[in-house]
Amino acid sequence: MKKLLTNIPRVAVIGSGNMGGQITVELVLRGFTVYLYDICLEGKLLSKVAVQKMLDSKLITPSQAQLIIPRESGKDFAHLSEVGWILEVLPEDLELKKAIFEDIDDAFFANADSEVVLPFVTTNTSGILISELSKDRSLQFQQRFFGTHWFNPPRAVKLLEVIYGPATNGDLFEDFQSFAEERLERGVVESSDTQNFLANRFGVLCMQIPFAFRPEGMSVATVDAIFEILFGWKPLQTGDIVGLDLMEPVAGNVYRNVAEKEGTTDPDDPFVDFFAPIPLIQRLVALGYIGRKSVKKCGFYAQGLNKEKLMFDPVSGAYVPYALGEEPSLKLALDEKDPQAAIMCLLNGEDVAAEFARDCFFRIMAYAPFVTDLAADGESVELDRAMKLGFGWPKGPFEIMVESGITGVVEAIRGLDLPITMPNWVDDSLARDYQLSRSREETTRKRRNIVHLTDTAEVSLVEAEAHVFVVSFTNGKQLNALSEPSLRAIQWAIGAAVEGSRANFSAVVIANTNPKAFSAGADLGFVLNASREGNQQAISDLIDEFQKTRNMIRFSSVPVVAAIHGLTLGGGLEIALACDQILAHENVKCGFAEISVGLLPAGGGLAAMVLQFLASLPACVRNDPNFDPTVILKAAWRNPASGTIFSGAHVARENGILRPQDLIVAPTVEQGLEFLLQRAVVAARSLALAGYQPPAPQIFLLPGSDSLTFSAFQSTVERLGLPDEYSKEVALAIGGIICGGDHRKEQPISEFQLLQLEKEYFLHFAVREQSQQKMAAVVERKK
Repeated sequence: MKKLLTNIPRVAVIGSGNMGGQITVELVLRGFTVYLYDICLEGKLLSKVAVQKMLDSKLITPSQAQLIIPRESGKDFAHLSEVGWILEVLPEDLELKKAIFEDIDDAFFANADSEVVLPFVTTNTSGILISELSKDRSLQFQQRFFGTHWFNPPRAVKLLEVIYGPATNGDLFEDFQSFAEERLERGVVESSDTQNFLANRFGVLCMQIPFAFRPEGMSVATVDAIFEILFGWKPLQTGDIVGLDLMEPVAGNVYRNVAEKEGTTDPDDPFVDFFAPIPLIQRLVALGYIGRKSVKKCGFYAQGLNKEKLMFDPVSGAYVPYALGEEPSLKLALDEKDPQAAIMCLLNGEDVAAEFARDCFFRIMAYAPFVTDLAADGESVELDRAMKLGFGWPKGPFEIMVESGITGVVEAIRGLDLPITMPNWVDDSLARDYQLSRSREETTRKRRNIVHLTDTAEVSLVEAEAHVFVVSFTNGKQLNALSEPSLRAIQWAIGAAVEGSRANFSAVVIANTNPKAFSAGADLGFVLNASREGNQQAISDLIDEFQKTRNMIRFSSVPVVAAIHGLTLGGGLEIALACDQILAHENVKCGFAEISVGLLPAGGGLAAMVLQFLASLPACVRNDPNFDPTVILKAAWRNPASGTIFSGAHVARENGILRPQDLIVAPTVEQGLEFLLQRAVVAARSLALAGYQPPAPQIFLLPGSDSLTFSAFQSTVERLGLPDEYSKEVALAIGGIICGGDHRKEQPISEFQLLQLEKEYFLHFAVREQSQQKMAAVVERKK
């Protein structure tokens, strides 16, 4: 069959608000030109304002901004004829959306010649029926119209629900799904045209149901802890992230339209009452406590003056220190290392936590097949996929049901005498299908020739693809904080690769298994404890281990490649920058964050900035005694001195964090993070086969800390946006190192001397009280 969406160079996005802006960023990152439409307000074109916000937030680079053309809704609709896709992203207002579609239909579709190639039109809605939105539109419009529900935030949440309209062209709809997976890199789930579709219908019930069964006095933290054990997900924390003000409108869409309303296309929903407004949420919203997007960034949770974690206490109406309940079943479950055994601790317990867990768990399990029949034609894998991609569940509800024992789950549900019937297809055949799928995954892994060599709490070491050693950080709870064991694992892998390099072209890849972080840096808790104890030698030893690892990576006779995603901060970024090549996930968040805790990079990060910014110049220029490096070194200084964390690999490259040889990888949802690792293994192997030669140590002519260059740093430190005078002191110390310290300009300085300066200044700040206070605040917050 001929594909209908082979070439869509331009997309029109109608609505430049929060969601429209984010979707525009996603399209631009994939090379589309976007016509961004919005109204004029007080003489300002809102779409133009939105583009500036994207730039200010560093979501896009100036060059990417050139792909966005702000246009005015209504006035500039004639340009819609130039696009292949019109994507409406207006607020959830039926009449507002219908009015826009009427304008578009009248202008392009209603009287269109049959030979004219028309764009297709989609609506971003979280629950308004597609049949309602397309009502009264021309047949030509309806044939090219369907729903595309992007989940928020689209940068992190890859789910895209697609919803078939009453007259949607089937070939177009099918083709778009392939287009969305391949070009937009989304995880596509198809839903029937029912209230709130598939993911929100089930997911919102999961967010609402705790309030129906929460015992009086149970803390919000305890609710989340129980759900995390049962489902690997925290409903109240999720509410804070998406915004508590959205809970009632989204849930109410089901409650208003399904609760015994005549003419509804939905069958009676026996659990519809769970979608009713929640008094506690209404109370928080009335107070302005709507979650992380509120002015005070508080909802169910908040931060104290010292950034300690607080939780809302419904009894007192105040925020109190975060604390879990003392129920025995909860304690047993939290102490249990096996996830399935932890679930059983709760379901088989005899206290209020266990009763609450059973009330929620079995009703959620009962609702899963009901929604699957309603919105996914009975395809259980679709709901599993929707919850994993859209709500961040590590396993879908049917996967959880299988692992908990389908027969036992179904019997427990029937024993509760719920007003819902478990369909016949929920039986042991589901378990067989699940086990078959797991068996196929295991076979695929074995075919990739991956051999596990060792696993610890902090690092996993494997050999993949003919002696490419993969060091994977596994200390996910600490965001892969780097300590001596993880650094020594890298050293061991490089040593083993060097030993085998003559015969086997060995190489090393450094990666991780935690989607949240490649590494958030050195073990800050270790540094803080050593500092408080006055044990400067322990800190010095850790820096030595870092710098030894950095030098082994940089100068070994085998290539070393880093595969980074998630948070890549501080020491984690230093390890990556020491590698010959970085393969960065497009959504990586990277930068030097040390200054926020009163410290500075000491694992080669400042040397790397000097090297990267000066390396762009020919040696005859940078080594000329008359060359003024102020502008270049100022740019190199700004990254670590400001502590900026860059969101996205493209922005990181634009700001000099990533180098020309580094690659940006955008895996599809189906490919996942494994694709990034596979690409890194191929890149490392290719470097080895090409006859890899390590770089020579670099020598620089730097101006010194008494130079005009350093004076330029002093004159601009106020513009870095640092929070206090102490941070400015650290920033100027960073500037002193980048200028080469207290030496004269005519004296060359090696990168090893820069490493020594990094160590000296780090030790100087690490033992100071101001740094201890800043470190303690972060360590306490992570608890």
